Amino acid sequence: MPKPSTSFLKSITPFNTLTDKEIEEVAAHLEYAIYTPNTYVFRQGDPSQNVLFIIEEGLAEVMVSGDHVTETIVSYRKAGDFFGETSLIVGQEYSGSVRAVEELRCWLLPKEIFEQLLYKPAFSHFFTRIITERMRSLYDEIGREQAQSAYLVEAGTFRRRIKEIMSTPVMTCSPEDTVEDIAEKMVKANVSSLVMVNEAQEPIGLVTERHLVTRVLASKRTARLTKAVEIADPVSSSLSPDAFFYQALLTMVRHRVKHLTVVSEQKLAGIVTISDLIKTRSVGTISILQDIEDRHTIPELASAVAPLNNVLKALMAEKTPVREITAIMNEYYDRLTRKIISIAERELADEGFGSPPADYCFINMGSGGRREQSLRTDLDNAIIFAEPEGLTREEARAYFLALGRRVIDGLVLCGFKRCNGDVMASNPAWCRSLTEWMETVQDWFQNPSSINIRHLTIFLDFRPLAGQAELAERLRNWIFDLFVQSPLASHLLAADELQYRQPLSLTGRFITRKDGPHKGEINLKISACVRVVDCVRLFALRHRIEETSTWDRLDRLATLHILKKDDVEFFGAAYETLMFFRLRENLRKVIMGKEADNYINPDHLTKMERSLLKDAFIAIGKLQKITNNHFSIFWLAR
Repeated sequence: MPKPSTSFLKSITPFNTLTDKEIEEVAAHLEYAIYTPNTYVFRQGDPSQNVLFIIEEGLAEVMVSGDHVTETIVSYRKAGDFFGETSLIVGQEYSGSVRAVEELRCWLLPKEIFEQLLYKPAFSHFFTRIITERMRSLYDEIGREQAQSAYLVEAGTFRRRIKEIMSTPVMTCSPEDTVEDIAEKMVKANVSSLVMVNEAQEPIGLVTERHLVTRVLASKRTARLTKAVEIADPVSSSLSPDAFFYQALLTMVRHRVKHLTVVSEQKLAGIVTISDLIKTRSVGTISILQDIEDRHTIPELASAVAPLNNVLKALMAEKTPVREITAIMNEYYDRLTRKIISIAERELADEGFGSPPADYCFINMGSGGRREQSLRTDLDNAIIFAEPEGLTREEARAYFLALGRRVIDGLVLCGFKRCNGDVMASNPAWCRSLTEWMETVQDWFQNPSSINIRHLTIFLDFRPLAGQAELAERLRNWIFDLFVQSPLASHLLAADELQYRQPLSLTGRFITRKDGPHKGEINLKISACVRVVDCVRLFALRHRIEETSTWDRLDRLATLHILKKDDVEFFGAAYETLMFFRLRENLRKVIMGKEADNYINPDHLTKMERSLLKDAFIAIGKLQKITNNHFSIFWLAR
């Protein structure tokens, strides 16, 4: 048998990151194999041979067959390339076939040596990128198929480009133009707004008809003496002409604006209004935003938001990224909840309860706190109120509990479900003063029983929704300090998370329920998504990251160089994959009149989907290993 050349190995990435001694040790364990033309090295579905194939000479073709058997060549491998890495890492059967086009001479690296090399950062990150790219490729392919599925509702709208619906050219004004000039321009052009631009034609402000009424006429200012710069709103955000419809929708909802400037190469290219979006949609789902603002009772609100699932179905059908889907849906839900709170306050005042007896903040927790709630499922919320003056805590709490009950009843009427664990603002345990919350959370940290850990994992994703956000900010900063001061608590939280593992066996097979109504199924929320959320939250707490979204937290961890960029991309792609499958399955069940229960049967997935899901589970395993390294008991001794 020939011996491998160390110079050959040094010419191959990522082996070129190893030292000369490490290269020699690798070469000592390599085996040699020759494959004649038109023979298969392995076929799709074969069990892994537990080796990495490194090509010294020859050419191989990689083929994939779908559920309809037909094989498609997806790539070629030549001298210096390798193959079989995905099966080796994931420990599953081969997801494709490899056939020799011409005589193929390969060096075979055993799995145990390969796994030792994965402990070396540069080597490990190279293969992490490979799996991430594979996951994204599979995700995109499934997305293309998804667009032809049963979710097809007004297909094409959310993926339309802004340049297709924007108005251009745009009526503009300068900062020095008077209101009198602006009003004349609006009348002549029959428009409701002008964009204020500087000398370089960059949009710097927006003047609308509403500004003329509220900031000029109502304020009794003189139109010929008042300038545009005195009444214009600054441009807070702009889009490019190539942005998608759904991005315009999200920006308008998030920033509560009805006009968006479109900018190309920093210059004004067009404008998009909420009316433009409404005209584009035949069912008028965009008008839900205005309907929420215009309704004055909770029953009226319930009818206004009934079409929200149509928005969700359309977003899914048009391949909108899950991260954007959840962001859009949570902006709708936030707007709805704030309106219900406003109505509840007014009703309490009308019934003699008066106004709120102290400042308060209504917070969302759990998936709502992370802005990752898609369907209107269980509620997790609470109230933080300031120490009251002139009355007792219990007297103040009585008001806020009455408020909480009305808000919860309103949300249920609008399609949400009550929390089975009663983690809601209508429960005294979740309606406390700021001081009480500090004492409660401290007790949870100091006495981490199973129930207290459960409460922490729900509570620590809280996000201010209405009222005085400062109360929530003070509590969050206090929790950050407490987390650093209580390293044992952080270790116990990590230990609680790390007792679970991704639902994948060592041989790469799915671990499903063994009995009961969900036999053969996996709960994607509990067995997968929660694993990512819990690990990422621990890092966010230690490093005082205020963002609550799992994706936003990952982005910040990369920016702060806490986690490596390649790893963050890997974990983010995995979480997107898990949330996609979870949302798709839950939405399918809701359409069929069933309950959204987060369960999925791997046997009902295509080969491609099963492969993608396994890659996502592998990412969970790696994230848990990194979490264990950072939060194990050994860290406490540092």
